[in-house]
Amino acid sequence: MRLHCANRIGHGVESLETPALVVDLGAFERNLDSMATILEQKSVSLRPHAKTHKSPLIAQLQIQHGAIGICCQTVSEAEHMVWGGVRDVMISNQVVQDSGIARLASLSKWARLSVCADDSSSIERLSAAAERFHTELGVLIEIEAGTRRAGVRSVQAALDLAQ
Repeated sequence: MRLHCANRIGHGVESLETPALVVDLGAFERNLDSMATILEQKSVSLRPHAKTHKSPLIAQLQIQHGAIGICCQTVSEAEHMVWGGVRDVMISNQVVQDSGIARLASLSKWARLSVCADDSSSIERLSAAAERFHTELGVLIEIEAGTRRAGVRSVQAALDLAQ
């Protein structure tokens, strides 16, 4: 079976079938170098979000240039990154469905994974799934930062939940 690929290197951008990732390679490489230089000069860690590029290859290049890992919004995005070779992924969202929690726990056998939570029942379910799959999941306490969407609302609530 031969796969059809309509998008070819060298064809004009107007001929692309969308969605398609188009990269100005020179600008991309300058940005990677700038990121690496900034990280060398500061004592900070960087974990870029993959929501724009959705590319394990780009994520790996970001990591090679100093990022500690990558962020994703969903379990399916995390799966795509891990199966593409990324070994440290943070899901910057809460995973609440049992099927998603199970997929996340299973995936954590192949990479270091962390996920956000803002209530004890979510943490208990994540812990139970990790135990079922004989693995570990990192859990970050999500703090409400003004968007009124999710997160604990006080430092004390975060400390209590972390306990």
